[in-house]
Amino acid sequence: MGTPGGHPTSDAEAFEPFARTLRHPIMADLIKAAEPLTDVRVTHSTANRRLYFERLSTWPDGLVVLGDSAAAFNPVYGHGISVAAQGALALRAALSTGLSAGLARRAQRAIGRRIDTAWALAVGTDIHVSTTTGRRPNLAHRLLHRYVSRLSRTATGSFNAATALTDVLALQASPASLVTPATLLTAARGPLRRPLDRPQLTMPERHLLASLGELPP
Repeated sequence: MGTPGGHPTSDAEAFEPFARTLRHPIMADLIKAAEPLTDVRVTHSTANRRLYFERLSTWPDGLVVLGDSAAAFNPVYGHGISVAAQGALALRAALSTGLSAGLARRAQRAIGRRIDTAWALAVGTDIHVSTTTGRRPNLAHRLLHRYVSRLSRTATGSFNAATALTDVLALQASPASLVTPATLLTAARGPLRRPLDRPQLTMPERHLLASLGELPP
């Protein structure tokens, strides 16, 4: 993926030169030694789109909307399939109570609740990109963005911050868990370790790179 000004290319030969511009050559070295299995495919489908079916005052029995038909996300977050799966679980839970009038509407509302976390994450992030169309960040959005940025930097040297952030990004915890007293204190303290100046490679990884001539043994 690439942000405005750093768009990926469909030219496979351009990947290594671009990777050489990064802070460390490790990615470029790995790309140089790798063999592509397919041609490069580029997509510009980065929009977040949601239809709030659960807010309709009436809803026909026997109809339920799941997956991308209810909400589609910028694929860089990798949340589409997860949200669809969570929606399917919500539908299964609704069906487990037995068929009755209004079942589809109750299921649709449950599916909507499963979408909420991923939607808040996607919109809360993309709203700060200069090329985003639609709503613009207000003061609350900007403060939250600064806090999450602080927490992300803290996560590079704090297991607790990294776990809290990863759990939310993996849709295993609510965004509200990022503002618990313990997490707030962790963010205030900042990273507990010095930032890395190079990748932390395991010995097998170092041996692999050495065999490729990209690292000294």
